[in-house]
Amino acid sequence: MALPRKLIYPAVFSYDDGICVYFPDVDGCYSQADSTEEAFYMAKDALELVLEDYIFNMFEDAPKPSQIKDIKVESNQCVALIEVDVDKLIKRNSSKTINKTLTLPSWLNELGIKNKLNFSKILQDGIKKELGI
Repeated sequence: MALPRKLIYPAVFSYDDGICVYFPDVDGCYSQADSTEEAFYMAKDALELVLEDYIFNMFEDAPKPSQIKDIKVESNQCVALIEVDVDKLIKRNSSKTINKTLTLPSWLNELGIKNKLNFSKILQDGIKKELGI
């Protein structure tokens, strides 16, 4: 399965004393704010925090977003789409590096060293290409 580039979920904004935001499809994902601008920012932040838990399995088990037309709201509510950039989310949460031992023919290793190749970068680029990220 290819890694999605972005995830988009509907959020319900409730206007009472301030703005409360919840995601009908994402359990435990709530936020609140005093202004609409702040509510959008806080909603995205809350959604990213919850979605971090799905990075390891490439978001296969992430909740499926509802269609906006299927979400019922009250008169003091509205629905907005909140988008998460998957690449940025992964990069922000996975800065740890590991050492990996690999096997390759000695002649290829010598040629790579002679040409000052960055083996780590080449391996990372190849894995990303294979994963579609």
